[in-house]
Amino acid sequence: MDFPNRLSGKNKAYQLFVGGARTILWVLILICFAVFCIFIARRAYSIGFQTMAYTPVSEAPGQIVVVTVTADMNAKDIGEMLERNGLINESVTAFVLQEYISEYHGKEVPGTYTLNTSMTVDEMLAVISPEPEEAESAD
Repeated sequence: MDFPNRLSGKNKAYQLFVGGARTILWVLILICFAVFCIFIARRAYSIGFQTMAYTPVSEAPGQIVVVTVTADMNAKDIGEMLERNGLINESVTAFVLQEYISEYHGKEVPGTYTLNTSMTVDEMLAVISPEPEEAESAD
């Protein structure tokens, strides 16, 4: 009977060690989760701010840039082209969101356009998404 009592004392120490290690592991997991949430929140705020800021790259008169939109380009491709040409200073993701919530979503027309660095994204979208001319009704 003496042997099991000594073993149970070691068992209690082992259980205490395992319980402490488990607690430390959970605390580390919670810290990692909190850091991840902070990272995601900062990124979401940054994209949201860029999407709603509507600030041009430079003040008037700005620089004139000629760009070409092709038929196979989507909003992301257009955003990457505008970023490459120095026409937007936000992320491409923010541009795609701006295009999605604008009245010009999906209305980009292939062609060559003259844009300016003093234009906002909404103004650029208005240029590359011209409305078809209204047909005059014949009397």
